[in-house]
Amino acid sequence: MMPEPMKKTVDEIKVIAIREYEIKGVHYIVKAALSDNATETVKTKIQRLIQNDIEKNGA
Repeated sequence: MMPEPMKKTVDEIKVIAIREYEIKGVHYIVKAALSDNATETVKTKIQRLIQNDIEKNGA
């Protein structure tokens, strides 16, 4: 079993863009950062985050 990679602290992550969106009255601030360990696309991640928020808080 391989050890999990160490998580980077906020100071170690290089944020490359910050965008603000409003969807159905909910304000989202999205910070994009580069990661060599990413397993999903930005589009997939944002869709997942929004879906999780809807499931948690309702539409």
